[in-house]
Amino acid sequence: MDKIDQQQLDSNLNNVEKPLHNTQIHGVEKKIDPAPHEKIISDDTQQQTQPIDTIKPENVCKERKKAKIVTAYITTIGALVVNIVMTGLTYCLFKEATSSTKIATDAVVEARRSNSISEKNYQLAKEAFEESKKSGQNATQIATKSLETQIVTLKEYQKQFDISNDPFLSNANSNIEIFETGKPILAKIQIINLGNYPCKVIDSKIVTAIRKAAPKFNDVYRFEPTYSDIINKYILRDNPVPSLFGTIVPLNENQFMVVKTGDYSVYLTGFIRYKNIISNKIKTYKFQLKMKPGYETENIINENIDN
Repeated sequence: MDKIDQQQLDSNLNNVEKPLHNTQIHGVEKKIDPAPHEKIISDDTQQQTQPIDTIKPENVCKERKKAKIVTAYITTIGALVVNIVMTGLTYCLFKEATSSTKIATDAVVEARRSNSISEKNYQLAKEAFEESKKSGQNATQIATKSLETQIVTLKEYQKQFDISNDPFLSNANSNIEIFETGKPILAKIQIINLGNYPCKVIDSKIVTAIRKAAPKFNDVYRFEPTYSDIINKYILRDNPVPSLFGTIVPLNENQFMVVKTGDYSVYLTGFIRYKNIISNKIKTYKFQLKMKPGYETENIINENIDN
């Protein structure tokens, strides 16, 4: 009888155990400790089983409270994980923002430094330009002075060259060819060119006078010229041109005697105008000769002047 009662009790307990297990809180069914079930289905034959009417309501409340704690724990853990992730993202954003700020700050500093360097470079370039300009002006002034000096030197060289090469007339071997009573006086003069350039005679005038003192040169323009064959002749260096100058009026007895025995002399005063055939420059040879038969000719005037 006792065995039958025991089997019925076990059968009743098994019938109650499953509904009790289905009354657990939803969402935490895998997390609830299966201890009560293990105690009920224990193989230990000595353990007493509880009938369904012996389950207390406080045990169910404890299980529900425990499930809520587990849910809150999981929620807290999830929130913590989310917070950690958000904190990480926030840190990354903060780091990125800090890096961007640093880059921007460095860019501003670099820009200011570049502006400062540019300003310094501008000042240095300006100073270099001013110095170069000043040096250029000094060099220009020096070059100008040097050029002016060279021009003066070249002009002096040109002058000396012209002096050494321009035609320069003079006379040589002058003497009286004919000095007789009743005949015109005839003087022979050899005109020489002392320069290197040849010249051409374009005009000439000679006046012959018998006087004690030399006449003034300008008197030659008041008297008729004596004969001359030198016009249109070329006079070259080392190739003198002999020329004859004679009077038109014959020599009388008195003139002859005062020259032969007195203090009178024959004066030939005149000029020869000639042109440099290289430069076409015109010059005038002025001369005045004191002549007396049997005596050496004396040069009173012997000069070349520019026209």
